[in-house]
Amino acid sequence: MPTEKKLSNEIQIAKDLAEQGYEDVLMLNRETAQKVFTEKRMELIEIIKEGETESVRELSRKVGRDVSGVSKDLKLLYEHDLIKFEKGKQNRKAPKMRHANIFVKPIITKTKTNEN
Repeated sequence: MPTEKKLSNEIQIAKDLAEQGYEDVLMLNRETAQKVFTEKRMELIEIIKEGETESVRELSRKVGRDVSGVSKDLKLLYEHDLIKFEKGKQNRKAPKMRHANIFVKPIITKTKTNEN
């Protein structure tokens, strides 16, 4: 597919999502989503979404995992733009969600049809 047409489709999808009330959207392709959304990483994302985690160590305690393993998972989530790090208590790195909505392409949207 030509790049211009692909970009046009993505812009239309973004407009459609905005019209549906979705703001601050990240779109991942299917291959990236399959790599990123493991069961353990989804558990981290669910806790981070709550917004009450002040450090990587605290997050590790909440999920009962080693800090180094959680750090590796957070690095991958950061590299794919799902999370960011802010200063938490005592200047510790606090993981936070970067986007309010995450979608996986291809997005299947309801199309308008003419009903008789």
